Amino acid sequence: MIGSTSNSSNPFAELYAAISGRGEAAATNVSVFFPHAREPKGKAMELNVRKDATVEEVIGFALWSYWEDGWLPKLDEGIPDGEEGQTARDIRLSAVGWVMRLTEDDGEVDDDFPPPDRTGKITKFNADGFAVIEATPAQVGQNQILESKIQRRPSRTSGARKPDLGKPPALTLPSLFTAPSSSSAIFSSSLITGSAPLSTSLGPNSSHGPQMFLRIRIADTADAVHVSTTITVSAGMYMQEVLEAVCRKRKFPNAGDYALLLADLRLFIPLDRTVASLQGKRELVMVKKSMLPQMGVDVMKAGRTTDPNASIFKRMSDTPEVKLSSTLDYTASYKKYTIYRKLPMLVARQEKTLAIDGQYVHIMPSTNKAAKAVFDSGRTMSYHIKTIVDCQQSTKSPHIFKLVLNRAGGDKRYYFEAETPKLAGEIVQIVKTLKAALERSSTISKSRRSRQVS
Repeated sequence: MIGSTSNSSNPFAELYAAISGRGEAAATNVSVFFPHAREPKGKAMELNVRKDATVEEVIGFALWSYWEDGWLPKLDEGIPDGEEGQTARDIRLSAVGWVMRLTEDDGEVDDDFPPPDRTGKITKFNADGFAVIEATPAQVGQNQILESKIQRRPSRTSGARKPDLGKPPALTLPSLFTAPSSSSAIFSSSLITGSAPLSTSLGPNSSHGPQMFLRIRIADTADAVHVSTTITVSAGMYMQEVLEAVCRKRKFPNAGDYALLLADLRLFIPLDRTVASLQGKRELVMVKKSMLPQMGVDVMKAGRTTDPNASIFKRMSDTPEVKLSSTLDYTASYKKYTIYRKLPMLVARQEKTLAIDGQYVHIMPSTNKAAKAVFDSGRTMSYHIKTIVDCQQSTKSPHIFKLVLNRAGGDKRYYFEAETPKLAGEIVQIVKTLKAALERSSTISKSRRSRQVS
């Protein structure tokens, strides 16, 4: 422990100290990170809690432990003294001022998942770890309403309970209409909180910025253009999403058969770039990939980069990358699969789309609108093949495969489920083939440079 303070000064002691699982027959261990903590920084707090504790109770117990152990900064650091900062202090020093997020095992918040239901049991969420982060004003308001509805067990509180921060004040009725206290409480609660259903979590914001329009001509042959369409996009939208939006609008069955070009320059547009990379260009052409060679389009002219917003006009020499072997035809390397990532809950899994496009693997939002609305953050994650450390198919569950990615904080493991074992094997084989081709190409390039030097 870095330090310790007494229970009497700990603002979380009264409601949450008894959530500890010490001495309890039914207890569970959870790893909780505080991303804002600077001392100790990046360390998980290992907590033992009652097995039937709710998410809200674990948040409170984690904050109690943070205060007890003297972690820094102090939870009320930076709040002005006196009445000016009293409201902010009351919120910060209560569970309503904080939310829980699911994390990877190194503490990185997993943006694919919204905050877990505060009223749900912590054992329902089978995550590598959890993070307690400060709530937004909207989340604070929502937490206050939920707080007013919580029925706490007396065995889990100590002493006289403080007034709930989130509980609406009772209405003061004129003396002429004085009602019994129980009726007054029921009346005031129903009047203020209402009976409308309330979501218990606020998912991540998937906004991509201001809207704009792209006009796209669709070419049947290299010499003729027959159809035009206009779609609404945003600067942060990936070109893969643009392509799929056009195909949905025109009812084309397979987006993987098509490519996007700049209308005036016939410049190939990589699908892992965003609309911002077009640098203000709004006129595009969509053609079948099989038409590109006869149109004289160089698919490598735009270059590759790890920045999806980088200009597509940047020359290849400005963004040097090792090219794949010419035996891997880009027209055959685009593949798209429906995959699933198991949610850290018992009853659900998250549908995703995995696309393999040349040297890149994209994990894209589901096209299933219902699944996307509830569980999906709306982000597309793109990984260059050289950042994939390993890809393996499970021997015990052959429909499951593992992607190991080289990230700044170390290797990351992601487990996905394909629709069939055969498709899982196909995905693994393609990724391994691309990795092997890239490694061979790199070895040949190094060998040539060595001969030139000698």
